[in-house]
Amino acid sequence: KKETIEKKLNKQIAKKKQIIKNDILVEEMNEIKVSLSGCCKPIPGDDILGYITKGYGVKVHRSDCPNIAREKARLIHVEWDDDLEEKEYEVGIRISSTDRSFLLSDIVTIVSQNKANIIHVESKVMPDKINVLTSLTVLVKNAEHLRTLIANLKKINSVVFVERITR
Repeated sequence: KKETIEKKLNKQIAKKKQIIKNDILVEEMNEIKVSLSGCCKPIPGDDILGYITKGYGVKVHRSDCPNIAREKARLIHVEWDDDLEEKEYEVGIRISSTDRSFLLSDIVTIVSQNKANIIHVESKVMPDKINVLTSLTVLVKNAEHLRTLIANLKKINSVVFVERITR
């Protein structure tokens, strides 16, 4: 869809009223630090909110983050910048499955085929000797990339569920 020149100009004017920090548009707040929270690790495409901390600026959380669920007064509207430079974001994934030969190999293969990079992997057989819990830290480009990766991990034989980790 082609945007009219007027719409483009309005977007540019609106953007000038906001400050862009760490790929996040924040309503005009001069000299405030903006960072992504470590608990829910928001990535482009996630719905986000800003939380005004005491002394640490604005921490950006996913809107469904349980750590800000009860907050109201210190939340502010923030959004992803439309002109993001392409980079990778760290996300935790938890996979529950039944144990079998080559399970971890299949998981790593799917992550690789989806062009995500693994930073950390931990996989352990549960005491029942049947179930396996695997935790991955991966680098993805955005929420759509993550959704595709999770959908493909769910297709692996013996995988019971896959979820994004929020601390």
